[in-house]
Amino acid sequence: MLSLVVRQLTTDKDEKTRLERLVAIEERISNNQYPNMRALCQAFDVKPRTIYADIRLLRERFGIDIRFDRFRNGYYNASPGKRIPIGDLVEDDYILMIAGCAILGAVFGGKMQSALQSVVSNLGKRLSFGVSNETEQLNHIVVRSKTPRTDLDPRVMIQLGRALLQNRPIELQIEGGSSHLCAPCALIEQQDNWYLLGYNLNNSAVERHDLSKIDRCDIQESGAPIDRKAMLEKYFVEHSV
Repeated sequence: MLSLVVRQLTTDKDEKTRLERLVAIEERISNNQYPNMRALCQAFDVKPRTIYADIRLLRERFGIDIRFDRFRNGYYNASPGKRIPIGDLVEDDYILMIAGCAILGAVFGGKMQSALQSVVSNLGKRLSFGVSNETEQLNHIVVRSKTPRTDLDPRVMIQLGRALLQNRPIELQIEGGSSHLCAPCALIEQQDNWYLLGYNLNNSAVERHDLSKIDRCDIQESGAPIDRKAMLEKYFVEHSV
């Protein structure tokens, strides 16, 4: 029944946005951050009546025991074991994700490994089943014979992933101070290093950027989508890859 509620809330853009807000509100309340009404309104740029409606939905439809602590001046989850369910995720999916995160962490370095461990741990708290000591398991499932050359910033990877999925241009801030406005094409691995291939929107060149040297990635609001396949083929031909 609860997974049906989740599916119903993702049928259009407005409801998907609301579901994302519900999950974020529940995350803050359940993780002992004790957010109050003012903090929640500021965080999500909505009016108090919207937050009241969200909290009512979390209580009535998802059965989360949200209460207000007068001493801490904020909301909390009186039954931490009760969380918003994650759709129809089954145990096989979760185990596969643990294995995938272990591989990515081993390849992309300590920062990404730590971020992925947090993702796995938080997801595990929302499931009716579980794999014991998920975070510890991630450290031992995959062992590399050598230390990764790159140590990628999870914040940069999130923005790059979002830009690639949405086919949107980005502005990169590179270690040393240079900036580049480009349309991301793909992430590629060459000689144990990972790079972003991007189409420079100023000079029309296909560039390669070392992921470990990207300090910041800002997604731009507008920009013409590019033909990624053509850009990649051009790069591979020019560089005999």
